[in-house]
Amino acid sequence: MPMCPNCGSYVSAGSPMCSCGTTFSQSSYDELQYVNHEESLREIANNCCKIAKNHEKHGRYAEAINEYEKALHFNYSSKILISMGETFMKMGKYEEALECFEDSSGGYERFLSMGEALAYLERYDEAFEKFDIAIEKIEDRFTPYGEPKDERDREKYQKWNEQNERDKNKELSRAYNKIGWTYYLKGDYDKAIKYFEDGIARDYDYANNWNCKAIALQYKGEYEKALKFFDIALSMDDDEVIRDNRKRCLDEYNNKPVENNEKEKPESDDCSISKKYDPDRDWNGEAVEMEYEGHYPSALKYYDIALGLCDDPVVRSNRQRCLEKYAKAFDEGSVEWSEYLTEALDYASSKKGEGK
Repeated sequence: MPMCPNCGSYVSAGSPMCSCGTTFSQSSYDELQYVNHEESLREIANNCCKIAKNHEKHGRYAEAINEYEKALHFNYSSKILISMGETFMKMGKYEEALECFEDSSGGYERFLSMGEALAYLERYDEAFEKFDIAIEKIEDRFTPYGEPKDERDREKYQKWNEQNERDKNKELSRAYNKIGWTYYLKGDYDKAIKYFEDGIARDYDYANNWNCKAIALQYKGEYEKALKFFDIALSMDDDEVIRDNRKRCLDEYNNKPVENNEKEKPESDDCSISKKYDPDRDWNGEAVEMEYEGHYPSALKYYDIALGLCDDPVVRSNRQRCLEKYAKAFDEGSVEWSEYLTEALDYASSKKGEGK
């Protein structure tokens, strides 16, 4: 039964007039009826998806799949297909997940999902091809705004471009995470770590890159570094999965043979992150390494952590040197914007002023 566009009352089937006096032709009535019918089907599909999400939340994946199948019957959409594919991924049914992703349409998210499913199926070359397409689509999706026609709009356009750059970096960070995890599945832990670090440089606050980097370091036997990165991940997202990963790493570390010259192992209790083996943290050393590799925003984050633990003049001097390098690299076009850029440019400008 369609709804009157004027008063919102339902109109009896076959009637060309509403009780409010609104009249409409038979053709417009049929169109109105069709539109409302489509809206009803979408509403039913959305309700099925809500039920599916609730099943997923409680680990009832088979029931969730049934609800997604019902939803697709009422509204065959890419969004539902991708949600269904993600549920198949959680079940370890990668072939079924890949089929859902392939049947969907859309932008870079689809290709990232396809690449991830292919990686778990050990079809690595195909996975990397999908990731390359996704990266290209992300770059295209977040192209900068052009020069404003009116000079008065320059500040507004600059803010838009800064936000656009932040959004692009967030999506690239998640893409690099999936590429890194694919290399991890291949057993190439060094290359995996490189991509996780590239993701961190794009979006420092995305905890999963820190978590995945820690897992790769753990499999390389570098337990102390791994535990440190698990702690960073947990400081951003106190996730049960990350906490379990850290516990497994700590158990492996505590159970490995101890050499006479080895450092004392971190405590195995689950105290607050701030109290976990702080003396073993060489944040300044990590920052220097990142700075040397040209990852200036990440280096500055490490320097800040080091200074938060101890306001050491050497660390502060290192941080200022890194700021100057970052500003210079940005001017040369070899690095991109981050939240530290304004501070870096201001510091570099003040240094130039001192030299006059």
